[in-house]
Amino acid sequence: NESVIENLFAEDTDEIIQKVLGDLPEQCYKVFSMSRLDGLANNEIANQLNITQNTVRAHIYKALQRISEALKKFSENTV
Repeated sequence: NESVIENLFAEDTDEIIQKVLGDLPEQCYKVFSMSRLDGLANNEIANQLNITQNTVRAHIYKALQRISEALKKFSENTV
């Protein structure tokens, strides 16, 4: 039973994260995916997109904040 619950929770969590990522502004999503999915360093992302490293960090922070907020709401509703 615990593994079934864990699998359902993992699926729900993944759906929430995918929804948040899909709702991000295009540039923010691009930066976040390059960082977290492609594993690029901030300076590499900045060079490829012709933006500053501070902008890269701001986009990543924004994405992580939105994910965190969505997961917190989900957690509060499931307890």
